[in-house]
Amino acid sequence: MKFGDSLWKRVKAFDVGSSLTSPPLAEARFFLLDVDVTGVNIRRDRAIGIAILPFDSGRFRVSDIVWTPLALSDEGGKESSWRDSYAEMVESIAASPVITYNPRFVRHMIKHIADEHDLSLPYGSEWIDLAAILDGAIGREAGEDASLHSWQRRLDIEVREGHSAIADVFAMAQLLEVAFGYCEDLRIATLD
Repeated sequence: MKFGDSLWKRVKAFDVGSSLTSPPLAEARFFLLDVDVTGVNIRRDRAIGIAILPFDSGRFRVSDIVWTPLALSDEGGKESSWRDSYAEMVESIAASPVITYNPRFVRHMIKHIADEHDLSLPYGSEWIDLAAILDGAIGREAGEDASLHSWQRRLDIEVREGHSAIADVFAMAQLLEVAFGYCEDLRIATLD
């Protein structure tokens, strides 16, 4: 099975798109996305911020990380600037694939806050699990921990203690660069 076959099998399992056309990895544009949450209980906890980082033609700039706060409630019912920031973020990622870790959880947490505040959802053209890319490009031992931090440790990328969406999109960008390096070595030109 080729890397692309493995990846797209996993992508389709998330039902995130069926008409995929991939440009060469060297030319592809993605957005890395992560959420800050109050906890990991999908019924009780909430997203409180979203971080995005454009990854364009195999490169990223830390200065391009954008963090959008999410209000848990509007003060006095008036529109607040977080709604404008959220709308800008949704618009900026609309035409690009979104890469994240654990897309089902991330999308659920965003959907919950969007529904609560009658906001549109920040769904890029496709959602891709970074774990699938890493597994396909680099592989992993059966039963090995596949968390974001385990990949960071495995590839000697600094692990920040605690959770921060900003730190995590930066870490994901580094991991994506590593995966693309493996793809280049294996002469894999696209994610197809």
